[in-house]
Amino acid sequence: MLHDIEILQDPWRIKAVGGTRAGLLIASMKGLFQAAGLAHPSNGDEARKSFELHADDAQTLILQVLRHVSQLAAAHCESYDEINFSLITDKEAKGEFIGRHITTCPPIPAVLGIDGEIVKGEDGLWHAVIALGKQ
Repeated sequence: MLHDIEILQDPWRIKAVGGTRAGLLIASMKGLFQAAGLAHPSNGDEARKSFELHADDAQTLILQVLRHVSQLAAAHCESYDEINFSLITDKEAKGEFIGRHITTCPPIPAVLGIDGEIVKGEDGLWHAVIALGKQ
């Protein structure tokens, strides 16, 4: 799945790009952990956490996914780098976050909102900019 991430400063944001909406969500999640300074460990116990989220629109759904994965990571001291979707629409996401346990749990940035709109660009890719804040 094609995706790209850039962490921007002043203000602190994730610029995420994905070939699909699912790819955009994965890029956004990876950007969140990258912004927190969490490198994904290459070994250790695998962690899988199931989720099912519903929202009124795609913008709200991406925020719910990011806030949910952030809460799970903090509660279980885990870092996730993949999402296995069983369903993804504009208003619903089901699947599981896949990652690993980590030894230290740094604070994960607060997900404040989406700057602008989630758009499919002329390049055929989905683009979103997610505003972050201190936890």
